[in-house]
Amino acid sequence: MSADTPRGVSIRKILLPLQATNTAEAVCSVAALTARTWAGHLAVLHVGTNRDRANSLRDLVTRLLAQHGLAVTDGHADANSPTASFAVVTGQESEIIGQEARLADLVVVPHPASDSEVSSSDALHAVLFESAKPVLVAPAAAPSAIGRRICIGWNGTAQSASAVLA
Repeated sequence: MSADTPRGVSIRKILLPLQATNTAEAVCSVAALTARTWAGHLAVLHVGTNRDRANSLRDLVTRLLAQHGLAVTDGHADANSPTASFAVVTGQESEIIGQEARLADLVVVPHPASDSEVSSSDALHAVLFESAKPVLVAPAAAPSAIGRRICIGWNGTAQSASAVLA
């Protein structure tokens, strides 16, 4: 863990569900910064059946994460260093993302750029309402630092309390 790692915070697995390339640059930057801050594992997840699209997205993610010092590998390399992986699964996107989010400590999602970006909205909805995990919505332009200012969406439910505690 680095000297900049927040004390008492343990974020080991960071899930990044990613469908589109148009939001990939900002969200990969935020996710890589988060993984480096907490020396966590960034698990990039693509749900789809189109192999060409998945391969193209994997190549883009690999390049973007490399710019931030993270290599995409098939597994966890070092418990004290940030790592990243890329997986492609087939199935109902909201169901799979909801299930995978429950196994993560934090989920980073791209900010939906427009109403036409249904996939990002579906992923955000699945994470918010099915995972009970904290969610970091990446802004359209990546910040230079993470965690200095936070905003908590609170509706007084047990799920909100659980997410804030996490």
